[in-house]
Amino acid sequence: MGKRILFVLMTLVVIGGATPVGVAAQSDPATVYRQFIDAINRGDLSAIGALVTDDAVLVVADCQPCIGRQAIIASYTRQISDRVHVAIVSLQGTGQTVVAHTEVRSVPIAAAGVERILLTATAVIRDNQIASDRTVPDLNDAQTATFIRAGARRFFIRRLGDG
Repeated sequence: MGKRILFVLMTLVVIGGATPVGVAAQSDPATVYRQFIDAINRGDLSAIGALVTDDAVLVVADCQPCIGRQAIIASYTRQISDRVHVAIVSLQGTGQTVVAHTEVRSVPIAAAGVERILLTATAVIRDNQIASDRTVPDLNDAQTATFIRAGARRFFIRRLGDG
């Protein structure tokens, strides 16, 4: 009888500590954003889609803006074909908002005669997914400014001077 009670108690402990099937444990917003960048760098469109909400708004690259999972996946399909690689330089979070400073390399960036560009992204995380991500170029950086002058403005939604 003692072994049976011990088995039942151990089972209850294991079940009590487990996350129910289909329910993701709450992650730190910075961790979710890192997972998103990792998925981009791997070219994993499925993971990118899983990390954005159905109604996500993305203002980056060729999105004007991209609204919804399918539009975001289409944008990253193009970026991945351009061999985009994003390196997080710094990442800070406050509540559900993260601000990331990144270095980005890709075929179009190299074609503009620069090694990399610097971007700042502000993302809002909701239920372990990105609900919005607004990314803007750092025009104080010489390489980024060169890239923009080289005709890459179409890659950025935000018009220069807009807030």
